[in-house]
Amino acid sequence: MPEITFFNLLETKRERFLRAAIDEFADHDYHQASISRLVKQVGIAKGSFYQYFADKKALFFYLIHLVFREKKTLLEEIELPAGIGWFERLRWAFRLQARFELEHPRLAEVGYRARHGDLPFQNGLLEKLPAQAWSGYRRLIGDGIAGGELRPDLDLETATYVLSTLLGPDLGRYLDTRLDLPPRRLYDRQLTPADWKKTNEIFDQLVGFLEAGFGRRET
Repeated sequence: MPEITFFNLLETKRERFLRAAIDEFADHDYHQASISRLVKQVGIAKGSFYQYFADKKALFFYLIHLVFREKKTLLEEIELPAGIGWFERLRWAFRLQARFELEHPRLAEVGYRARHGDLPFQNGLLEKLPAQAWSGYRRLIGDGIAGGELRPDLDLETATYVLSTLLGPDLGRYLDTRLDLPPRRLYDRQLTPADWKKTNEIFDQLVGFLEAGFGRRET
């Protein structure tokens, strides 16, 4: 976590530093991320960095903290109605993933590199994330089968793979292309109502494909 000196910075300086740090770790895996390059980009002495963070690892974990904080904020904002069907729950999952990817593309990239990059240290939380995600998708599909909304003969592992692929980080890249959005260099992005309308139409198509393949067939 940051030193108290970091939090005592003027908000504009703190935000400028964070934007540069997010860009550095979004553009490079942990090994290649450079504190020298970061401080040059921000225009501060290297010694100033160590007044803000103990080392590169401390900064990296603070950025991961920001990823989780933003996702938690989204979860708190999106209320899932009680009693909705399985495929409507799936639409909710698409919206949640897309909001984070589209509104915070650089932070999303940091999170992706943290999960899939080669880190020089052990971290139980990051190492467990892919397995936790897979387990969550498997449980969601199992609930759909048990509830009679999904085909009873559905292969659980194959269906889990399909779902984890569609809800993975490539979803944001796909939507960027479909919506013709500005480059992902942007720190964050405000989407227009028209953007979200088209996004929801894409989700409807994706869920429709899954419903055709996963859904219980009437006999």
